[in-house]
Amino acid sequence: MFGGRLFRMRCCSHILNLIIKDRLSVIEGDIEKIGDSVSY
Repeated sequence: MFGGRLFRMRCCSHILNLIIKDRLSVIEGDIEKIGDSVSY
């Protein structure tokens, strides 16, 4: 379909999504601490 262009874009988007989720899970604790100190 469309010479495989849609498949590649979807694959790249999926990989980018996985990278972002991984990075967010690493800094999740820091974000929570910042939120707690702002609310304090």
